[in-house]
Amino acid sequence: MKNTRDLQYMTWKEIEEIYKKDPVMIIPVGSMEQHGPHSIVGDFIAAEEVARKTAESSENTYVLPVIPFGYSENFRGFPGTISISPETLKSLLYDVCESLIEHGVTKITIFNGHGGNSTIIDELGKKIRRDKKILISKIDLWRSLSPKFKAELCENPLEEFGHGGEPMTSMMKYLKPDMARPDLLEEYTYDGKWKGYKASGTSKLKFDDYLVHIYFDTKDMDELGAVSNPLNASEEKGEKMINKVTENCKKLVEFLHSIDTRL
Repeated sequence: MKNTRDLQYMTWKEIEEIYKKDPVMIIPVGSMEQHGPHSIVGDFIAAEEVARKTAESSENTYVLPVIPFGYSENFRGFPGTISISPETLKSLLYDVCESLIEHGVTKITIFNGHGGNSTIIDELGKKIRRDKKILISKIDLWRSLSPKFKAELCENPLEEFGHGGEPMTSMMKYLKPDMARPDLLEEYTYDGKWKGYKASGTSKLKFDDYLVHIYFDTKDMDELGAVSNPLNASEEKGEKMINKVTENCKKLVEFLHSIDTRL
């Protein structure tokens, strides 16, 4: 057997033997979208890295090729963003899961590296349960970083964590250090407001002590697309975040190995 956990480098006969051992199969999903002028658009690279590191450090666990595109409607105002519809993403993931299940795979987990995909994958999981009588799982990779971890890592996590800032800027500095362009964002100017109201994420405004949804484009909020402060990002922080998320993912994989996901 080859020394790899990547399914694309195996023959069908090798995969047939793997499937007989009740493996956990990881489907990494990300997005290709703007993250400010300073960071590359291929953020699916981070989801792919975490998936591979998790598989390589876990027993009987394998990873499928990353799905690089996600639902990135909020960022279509910027060149380089590739957004697919919720229906397309859900249909694609359904077909991938079905192709695994029809050959006896029962333990499937989706490593999601993009917030816009999350509710779509939730719907997919319910449909797979109903149609195939299999429980699949998902982990939202960057949301698995706890407030305590963020506070230990950053001086001002509320300002630094978010689109255009952490965790992606530091992770990309770590994973692709030669590709970062900090010279294109020498000053952080976003004031956190839209039309005078404090923004939360990329589609919510805070009215007094409650939130309302306003479906603006990120470009309406900031011309450069950085709505969180990336200026304190570093390779060291990126490595710590990748390792912590991988640790969290390994716990999920270990749990899946311990249970029967068939209904």
